[in-house]
Amino acid sequence: MNTDEIIEDEVENFVINTEYALLTDPLRNAIRQAIKREREECAKLCEEAIKSIFEFSDEIVKKTARNVCTNLAKGIRARGKE
Repeated sequence: MNTDEIIEDEVENFVINTEYALLTDPLRNAIRQAIKREREECAKLCEEAIKSIFEFSDEIVKKTARNVCTNLAKGIRARGKE
């Protein structure tokens, strides 16, 4: 699911289960910000994983791990730009 699909599902669920339809725009913004923060935290975890791999690995593993972790972080951040 992309960000907009997640937001619309959550807003629809909120509106159906409450009488606060006027809060949908602030709710959309709050959900969007929460998703953005969570994506960034996930991307940072990928980047931090490089450090732990480096402690115990030879050069080829380090290079591969760096590439994988860096690309994962970039991919996670890119999802927010869809």
